[in-house]
Amino acid sequence: MPAQPTMQPLHWKFTPETVLAHWPRQRALAALATGTADGRWGRWTVLAEPSRVVTAMTAEDALRVIDAASTDGATWIAALSYELGSAFEPRAYPRHRAPADGWPMATLACCEARLLYDHESQTWQMSEQAAGLAAEIHDRVQRGERDDCRAAITRLEPDITRAEFESMVARAVKLIHAGDMFQANITQRFSAHWQGSPRAILRAAMHAGRPRYGAYLETKTHALVSMSPELFVEIDRVAGRAITRPIKGTRAFHEDPRELLASSKDAAELHMIVDLMRNDLGRIALPGGVRVTASRKVESHETVHHCVAEIEAILRPNTSVVEMLRATFPPGSITGAPKVRAMQVIDELEPVARGPYCGTVGLISPTAVTLNVAIRTIALHHTDANSGTLRYSAGCGIVAESQPRHEYEESLHKCAVLLRTAHALTASVGAQDS
Repeated sequence: MPAQPTMQPLHWKFTPETVLAHWPRQRALAALATGTADGRWGRWTVLAEPSRVVTAMTAEDALRVIDAASTDGATWIAALSYELGSAFEPRAYPRHRAPADGWPMATLACCEARLLYDHESQTWQMSEQAAGLAAEIHDRVQRGERDDCRAAITRLEPDITRAEFESMVARAVKLIHAGDMFQANITQRFSAHWQGSPRAILRAAMHAGRPRYGAYLETKTHALVSMSPELFVEIDRVAGRAITRPIKGTRAFHEDPRELLASSKDAAELHMIVDLMRNDLGRIALPGGVRVTASRKVESHETVHHCVAEIEAILRPNTSVVEMLRATFPPGSITGAPKVRAMQVIDELEPVARGPYCGTVGLISPTAVTLNVAIRTIALHHTDANSGTLRYSAGCGIVAESQPRHEYEESLHKCAVLLRTAHALTASVGAQDS
């Protein structure tokens, strides 16, 4: 994350977890949170009090809102739904479905009052507008005034049966063998009910998942808790450079990551997506300005191992955020290749629109853009003030060698972080009641 303008040192010894636990309940909250302290890719946490939140329900309105936010000189935390891609490539969404549960195409929170934590140096900074917020949090910590909000999540249930998911995978494999495409990312949705406070779910999720690219946004009707391990794009808007780090290939954390690295199937999955994303970035890069800086390596997370690549691009001068999205969104790692055909197959096979899942959440500022791939993401819809519906989706990259039963099991591995979150909530309630 390039340097943020108008930031001042804040002489705290608090952790981000402590600050979240003492965040005043009456103050709005938006966050970009990492739990890894992993140098280059897990360095920064941003905690902010949005001054306003803007939503857009159509793709066309979303583009107008994004363009305005990315050029107004303010700092925003944005969540963009997968279906926003229909503004760029309508052919990829033949059913023209809107996000489920009334999710907007775009939600953007203006975050001029923000606190920035550097996990590497263990130091805080604050914007000028955050002085009052910082003073209140400091006083609450000193007095021990925690926000002891609670939450509970019911048992997570798949929306479709195992047989139905495996049938979708088998259909995708058949299309690959027929030459329709090389790869498609096929997903299934799980549902539960929640009650209590979305912020309690956020705190439990950050503890359970320790994501590289975690995020949180709340409105009166929805809240989004993302525990993503994957970087969609990071742009230094001053230097005109972009980086993407696609993930392909997964093993449960208890399995040997060397087996993942040795898998030719998983290597092929990632290679296809690297080629796709090189092509996407090439649309906005200077001639010869795209290069692969890491072709494949293993990264370990709290519940899984992944393989990741890294691609860098030198952008054409004055490339806008909307132009970047037009060239690259939705992320190639959660679509497939060729991209448009894979997305058409996704639209045909998956029974519900993806909404915020497989979209992106992240930072848009005058100097930087940092957006995740919104996987491992909890979507909360309020049916009343303190309860509602929870959605969580997971899927797999399908290639010619894919076996439906193995892909189903991989999708369950990707639910482990949510199960750990639910367990952490239960343990927290037990501790508070004891």
